[in-house]
Amino acid sequence: MSDQIKRELDSALDEALNVETHHNERVVSWVRLIVLTLTNVVGVLSHPKTVNINWWEGNQGRMMLAWLAAAVFIAVLLRVRWKRYYSFVIPTMDGLALAAVLSNGQAIMERSGQEAAWAGAAAAAGCALYMVVGAIRLRIGATLFAGLTGLGIYIATILPFTTSGHFTSTAAMLGLAGLLAWLTVMTQRLAKARRTRGMLSRFLPQSVVEAAHDDPLALLTQARNADVTVLFTDIRGFTAWSEKRSPENVMKMLNEVQGGLAAEVSRQGGTVDKFLGDGMLAFFEGAEHADRALAAAQGCLNSAERFAGLRIGAGLQSGEVVIGCLGQHRVEFTVLGDTVNTASRLESMTKDLDEELLAGQGVADRAQTRLRQVAEVPIRGRTGTMTVYSL
Repeated sequence: MSDQIKRELDSALDEALNVETHHNERVVSWVRLIVLTLTNVVGVLSHPKTVNINWWEGNQGRMMLAWLAAAVFIAVLLRVRWKRYYSFVIPTMDGLALAAVLSNGQAIMERSGQEAAWAGAAAAAGCALYMVVGAIRLRIGATLFAGLTGLGIYIATILPFTTSGHFTSTAAMLGLAGLLAWLTVMTQRLAKARRTRGMLSRFLPQSVVEAAHDDPLALLTQARNADVTVLFTDIRGFTAWSEKRSPENVMKMLNEVQGGLAAEVSRQGGTVDKFLGDGMLAFFEGAEHADRALAAAQGCLNSAERFAGLRIGAGLQSGEVVIGCLGQHRVEFTVLGDTVNTASRLESMTKDLDEELLAGQGVADRAQTRLRQVAEVPIRGRTGTMTVYSL
């Protein structure tokens, strides 16, 4: 089952990344289109005054116009369809255009004898932006491709003007490429963890899923031992009560009662394992779990008083259990062990001993809450007897 869920998860994550990448690419396409449009407008208006030729007659102008035409094509293409390989095709087009524009600017500077600082700054800004845009594609391959391509364009542009300062800037650009690759990996990891938690929340308690920080999927394959307090509750006389009412009313009342009991468990930091018709199985982990379970049980008893004619029986036991998932085609999260069985037996015994709550010796050994000794009783399925307690 875990292999199937992993395959479903990988497929869902891949689809989610494709959708997000497509959205990001469309946003960038509009930004690219707007920036290049404004650049060409400024070029058309200012170029004849600065170099005495029209914008479209110079190499730089023709390159920018060609890049604008490519930007229009990309924007239209992204509205029609999306393919994963676009994450490499589009940056290739941008990289070629950027390299051509920077190379032409480099040639102009060489002919004019201007300082190289401007070329280095322009190349650094353009290539850094190119690399950052590559990272929004959310794929490590696309990010590395854009990072290495941007770094190559930068080095090729500043090579004729190389100074000691350019070695530092090249190292900074290399560091930027590495940082973007690391951020892409972290983004994918966080997306996978979020998607995994969403999938596991369909059949695992939310508190359990949220507690699995590193590898939520391990909840399906790795059972664990834990010292907990188990709480069983049962609605007294529920069968007789429900016989006199319609199924709709029974379901409505049961939802209200069980919802109130679950709220008490949650308030004390416990986890509701499952509802068993009119019964509930919950467990408590961590510090002072026995006292918190007793407080939750008391809250459940008080909660039941709001419903006329209904009473709650509660059984508690503390000890070691196994927490994990059972099943192949249908996975069920559960706690197993003698502690669980004993808590269930104690809940059943509340009727015989005329007590609303019974707690086993394990609870008495761990709890700071003062308990009242009720009786020494045999527990079905266990040898010997056990002292049982109540509040």
